Amino acid sequence: MPLAPPTRNLFRLIGAFVIASMALGLLVAGLLVPAAGATGLLTKSSATFFDSLPSELSTPPPSENSRMLAADGSVITTFFEENRRTVSLDKISPFMQKAIVAIEDSRFYEHGGIDPKGLARAAVVNQITHRSSQGASTLTQQYVKNVLVEAAAVKGDDAGEDAARDKNAGRKVQEIRYAVALEKQLTKDEILNRYLNIASFGGTINGIEAAARYYFHTTAAKLTLPQAATLAGVVQLPGKYNPQQNPEAAVARRNVVLNRMLQLKVIDQAARDAAVASKLELDITPVANGCANTRHQQGYYCEYVRRLIIDGNGFTALGKTPEARENALKRGGLTIKTAMDPKIVTAAWKAVKMIPPKDKSNVSAATVTVEA
Repeated sequence: MPLAPPTRNLFRLIGAFVIASMALGLLVAGLLVPAAGATGLLTKSSATFFDSLPSELSTPPPSENSRMLAADGSVITTFFEENRRTVSLDKISPFMQKAIVAIEDSRFYEHGGIDPKGLARAAVVNQITHRSSQGASTLTQQYVKNVLVEAAAVKGDDAGEDAARDKNAGRKVQEIRYAVALEKQLTKDEILNRYLNIASFGGTINGIEAAARYYFHTTAAKLTLPQAATLAGVVQLPGKYNPQQNPEAAVARRNVVLNRMLQLKVIDQAARDAAVASKLELDITPVANGCANTRHQQGYYCEYVRRLIIDGNGFTALGKTPEARENALKRGGLTIKTAMDPKIVTAAWKAVKMIPPKDKSNVSAATVTVEA
């Protein structure tokens, strides 16, 4: 006779409890703290296996915009594969720091890289729902995953990117191993800072400084409570909660973040109510990427310099091949200072009579400037 729904649910809950207990026993007692006196063949084997996994995670600076400057210091354009500007933690609003911890990892300052309570909850929920709806990843684990994804992207390794995002158990255990080791090497503030600089905020917007500038035309240091809560809500699902593409979903998610901050008492009721009542008020500010997006009269000069860097023999320090030098240009955070004087270029552009692009006369125009 088939089990009644309540009975099936009871057995499912019991099964979830057993799985959660086993997960915690292996990952916490056996894997993470083998020196805590845990005994038994299974625990010892688990600890040995865990200790045999690689623990040294290479954490180079993430990809960052390169800037081409005119002689007066003004920006001609930027080059990037990922729009990012790295900033120190003291340049990030306290609202942002509190919001991301509250919504993504409220026990961040208490655990050592993994959250046992989160693992138990995730095991139970995933067993009941029969799908991986709960990841239980701490900020440290998320940072590790982002580092692995970024490292593969820099190499152009699509398979490596997919592997870093894979939700299989082997990848998860290795991620935990890296996270535990990383917690012994870096302070909590260092991990939080690195996470906020590498996290994706939708599209090519990466890192909190680029996100603040793009969505709100401000800096990470000046983010208000509602702005910070909005951006903190994006990182879970950047496509779904993108405030530009899905403003209603973004506001709903922002309010979830604000409610969580209130629950954790990092903000008071008045601050929460005022932030919830506020409008989204986006101020989308795109960043020029490449020479085609410069002011028209600077584009030709920009392209000349770009080609000089990529194809010339004078910039082999950036890479031995044109492809390597272009990758360095788009990811290396370079500052390229040029001799172009914007005032002279603008004056010369205005002085020359323009020839229509489709003109069949083959007439050309040029200017020469001479320093008297």
